[in-house]
Amino acid sequence: MSDPNTTSGGARRMSPLRAALFGGAVLPLLLTACAADPGAQEVPPSQQATPTPVSSTDKDTQMSEPPADDETQAPPAGGAAGAATFTVGDRVFTVELTLCGMYGDGDDAEVVLAGPASENGGDATGFLEGDLLPAGSELNAEFRIDIGADGPQQSTDEFLALGLASGSPVTFSEEGGGYVVRSGAWNENGEDLGEGSLAFSCA
Repeated sequence: MSDPNTTSGGARRMSPLRAALFGGAVLPLLLTACAADPGAQEVPPSQQATPTPVSSTDKDTQMSEPPADDETQAPPAGGAAGAATFTVGDRVFTVELTLCGMYGDGDDAEVVLAGPASENGGDATGFLEGDLLPAGSELNAEFRIDIGADGPQQSTDEFLALGLASGSPVTFSEEGGGYVVRSGAWNENGEDLGEGSLAFSCA
């Protein structure tokens, strides 16, 4: 069974939705780099504004003041974007999602997920990556764990996948406070592994 998300050279393709979200993480870095103007003229010391002394009382007041309403606080570093459970046969992987995006619902749903995975009761680790998109009257999806990978777009010799490429339809439903994708599953040898499921919730 061929993998529609793999090029002839073995590299993983990235869907437009996934590319846009991954690219969004890079854009602020580019804007920050562009903000620094190496050609800016220095202001002579004699023309620089003299700082106004601040008393210790004023400092305490400034530090205790809450941010303005239009300011956005940055999320804590290392916070997970969500959680997922990937199940194929008797193999179950717990996934800490670093990317969890969902737009719309039902037959119009668009989902993109990514994050490191570890096998319950086993030593296998990998990286889950995939998306779900509406395709006419059906849903098109592929979610794949590359065993041994530790980041996105890393194809490995061993993987588990579920999605439309299996020849089985894709279903998407809201269950138990989260969402579940179900479809046929296969491995790197193209073996039919029956129905697989991916249950997830975004933070």
